[in-house]
Amino acid sequence: MIDRPNPRGSRALRAGFFRSRAVGKGGALAAALRVAPAWTLALALGSCANLGGTHEESRQQAEQRWDSVRGKIKLQLATESFNQGRLDEAAKQLAEAVALDPTLSECYLLRTRILLEKGEIASAAEALKTAVSNGASGAQTDYLAGVIAQRYGRFEEALNAYRLAADREPRQAHYTAAVAETLVALDRPAEALALIEERWTDFEHNATLRATAGQIHMLMGRYERAADAYREAVRIAPDDVTLQYQLGLALSMSEKYAEAVGVLAPLNVKRQDLPAYVLIALGRSYLGLARELEAVAVLRQATAASPDSPGAWSWLARAALTAGDLVTARQAAARAADLDRDTGDSRILLGYVCLRQGDRGAAIQALQSALARHPEDPLALELLNRARGGSARVRNTSAATMIRGSSPP
Repeated sequence: MIDRPNPRGSRALRAGFFRSRAVGKGGALAAALRVAPAWTLALALGSCANLGGTHEESRQQAEQRWDSVRGKIKLQLATESFNQGRLDEAAKQLAEAVALDPTLSECYLLRTRILLEKGEIASAAEALKTAVSNGASGAQTDYLAGVIAQRYGRFEEALNAYRLAADREPRQAHYTAAVAETLVALDRPAEALALIEERWTDFEHNATLRATAGQIHMLMGRYERAADAYREAVRIAPDDVTLQYQLGLALSMSEKYAEAVGVLAPLNVKRQDLPAYVLIALGRSYLGLARELEAVAVLRQATAASPDSPGAWSWLARAALTAGDLVTARQAAARAADLDRDTGDSRILLGYVCLRQGDRGAAIQALQSALARHPEDPLALELLNRARGGSARVRNTSAATMIRGSSPP
């Protein structure tokens, strides 16, 4: 989501606008705005600035001043609509603002943001060019240029633009976060973390950089450090549900299962729309605490929320296997194998479940399919050996690997 700073209209204009709204339908100012012709009112308001010229010139100048005021008011309304997610309404109000005063560069900056939200990148780039030609400059302009470059995959260009924005307004955390995220996209995560840690104290009460640090640690497989960063972010922004999701995931991946359940289980009670990855993290945590039935129930939710997720079905198979429900385990493992076309993990799991059921033929078929993808996989080779009548049983370590899993939700 693109950051939405406050509109740039003057403080006096915004104050006057809100005062005019506050007087209500019965106020004298509101009545004047309804009754008096726009140019007459503007002429009266601007008479002190009239230094001469014909009456017609004065009238035209007054109309222009009034149109500029109305344009800024429309821009204010459009910005409010944009901030509330009403993009179509914002675009309509913005068009009215541009018609009233085509020279307002802020209008074209807002148009750029609206078009970016709609995914119309080429049109957003044109709108930004128009903004610059009308005098737009500064951190927001640089930031939007970075967003457009990033959408086109021009990450070095985006990095330079974000750095310009951060240099112009060093107190804006989201500009620094954009620099860090782009460094990660350029496969320079160590630089990104160094930047964030350098500015950590500068943004002591800002959750954005903490969350960005958490994301980077997760990508690097540093799950405990990610959890630490997300704890800080949640402390600063306790009502941000997405941060709670990420904290729960990091805790689950770092095998702090009890704490993960403490974060995620209340959310599952309060909300009916938890994403599948959050439900998988909760199910995995229940499984790590040997609460198999709760794990099965939550992972069924995950498969309902995301029926095409091989991870959801795979974890449901593991939980059902641990709970002794081999029928559900096989159904879930088979579904995961159908969906997982890139790795052999789900097929190994299916082969193991088939072995537990005594179906050697199905186990051999699933395991050979897994080995076709990864011929040297030791667990698949061991299970295939047993399926063909080799060893009497699967080692406990192998069974534990199947149940625990090795990949993030």
